Amino acid sequence: NLDMSILTPSTGLVHMTIEAACGGDADLLFYEGATVSGGTVDLTPNHKRTSSNVFAGVMRTEPSVSATGAVLSSQFMPGGQRSQAQGAAADFSLEWILKKSTTYLIRLTNRSGQAKRASLGCNHYTSPDIADSLH
Repeated sequence: NLDMSILTPSTGLVHMTIEAACGGDADLLFYEGATVSGGTVDLTPNHKRTSSNVFAGVMRTEPSVSATGAVLSSQFMPGGQRSQAQGAAADFSLEWILKKSTTYLIRLTNRSGQAKRASLGCNHYTSPDIADSLH
């Protein structure tokens, strides 16, 4: 597995999209309410380079996962198996607006039957609270 977690801050709303690639068949899953520890804390640069604002949440790569939580989304990435693998890329292009003070887990699992290169990432920003809509 290639895992990434995000602990959302207690203020503001995190809006996020997810993207992944693997050199063969893979599963991409997105969980809410995960329990994680350790891993590498990622610095999340502000894309507005003139701003000194920093992300108030915590992103980690390769955390130890003791509970995955509830599956929010699951996607199969057809990329081939063994010597016939060609690779696949996928994304959850619709933006997720995440709960506050909640740990999310993004997991990419190689199903090709051989070691394959893979990547996992997300784009996110934080906005002030907005009222709920009917959608």
